[in-house]
Amino acid sequence: MMYKYCLSCGHDVECTMSEMAGSFTVRDQIVTANIKIFKCGTCGAEIYDEELEHDNELVVFSAYRDKAGLLQPKDIKRIRDRHGLTQRQFSLLLGFGEKTVTRYENGSIQDVAHDLLMRLVESPQSFIEVWQLRREAFTTAEQEKVDKKFTLCNSAAPLFYQLPCNQLTHMLFSYDTSRKDDDHAN
Repeated sequence: MMYKYCLSCGHDVECTMSEMAGSFTVRDQIVTANIKIFKCGTCGAEIYDEELEHDNELVVFSAYRDKAGLLQPKDIKRIRDRHGLTQRQFSLLLGFGEKTVTRYENGSIQDVAHDLLMRLVESPQSFIEVWQLRREAFTTAEQEKVDKKFTLCNSAAPLFYQLPCNQLTHMLFSYDTSRKDDDHAN
């Protein structure tokens, strides 16, 4: 049994969760989505729940992204992970604010320009071109790490083109590369 406060009844009541279809306006577009609501078991009134409201917002935003042809949060994360970057690093690479990718991966809706940039760097060739333009925004250690990774990935690209670069790097260097070569002999 779930109990929530019902404004109509004026006290905590037993409630049920149900699903309903609705039309919502997002960025001047009408989208339809199935959202969840709590209903009072006594009077039938809809009961507000902050967490459920947030979940419903994500469902509606997802429907909007589908309609507008924008990347979903999981797609943005997949592109970022493909290159082994943190959210902050991916934001810096693309010239976004530091927390922008975090917001997009958590469900905020990106604009079309940001969406296109994220799609662009999905390709390793485009990523390298953008990296060369933006590498100075990164620390020396970050620059060295990314440069090393893409040197490795580029040399193996004909064989492993479909693998994400971070997976390829792991496959090529699954041992500790900080040790000297003669430590690995025999």
